[in-house]
Amino acid sequence: MKTIVALVLICFGLAIGLVGIGLALKPVAEMYQQAIDDPLADSDEGEDVRDKMLVGVFVGAGGVPPLVIGTVLLKRSRRRSSLS
Repeated sequence: MKTIVALVLICFGLAIGLVGIGLALKPVAEMYQQAIDDPLADSDEGEDVRDKMLVGVFVGAGGVPPLVIGTVLLKRSRRRSSLS
């Protein structure tokens, strides 16, 4: 039972982390796409990109606790099963 809970927590944490990475990288990709489309345009989006990236970082950081808890539970359950 602990193994199943651990695997669910790990998958949940990884999913949240991947969504956060995607949200953090999306503004950078949009900025570079705009630079490719119109290279001579003056863009003042540096601050906006940073703020948008921080939102993704905070979302991804929310996946760290379930990932860590799931990893610890999985290691403890494997250690106990190997001792039995």
